[in-house]
Amino acid sequence: MDQDYQADFQAFQDFLDRTGIAISVEPGAPALEDADAWDVLIGSEAGPLRITVFDEYGDARSGDPFLCLVCLAYEFDGLSDPGSLEAWAAENGLDPEAPAVEALFRRNTEARRIFLERHGAPPDRVTCLDWQLNAGLAQALRRHAGLIG
Repeated sequence: MDQDYQADFQAFQDFLDRTGIAISVEPGAPALEDADAWDVLIGSEAGPLRITVFDEYGDARSGDPFLCLVCLAYEFDGLSDPGSLEAWAAENGLDPEAPAVEALFRRNTEARRIFLERHGAPPDRVTCLDWQLNAGLAQALRRHAGLIG
């Protein structure tokens, strides 16, 4: 683990330990025909949840729980304006008129609500700029997951 980010890594681990959730991933939303769509599956005593994230950098598909939490945080942020299907679809390069897109928006919005009620918000530790530039904590998380050397 990168010593510069030990407290950040610990925040992710503490969240997983506190909530008791298990995270796995699988290709998501085949009706969208979007290779970046991955379903993050959340297992917990309270019941399972499925949340589709749009993973242009390949982070969620690694299955690394810390990276999946970051992907969830970004997806939840995109859903934070309830009822804004058009904004969410535009952000993800989707057609808001497509029935599959609307159904996915509704499913993710409901899953977000349930997740936040059950577990609280995932740690929000990675800046958008670091995420996009593969710098700072984003790079350390990707190195930890074995995505980069």
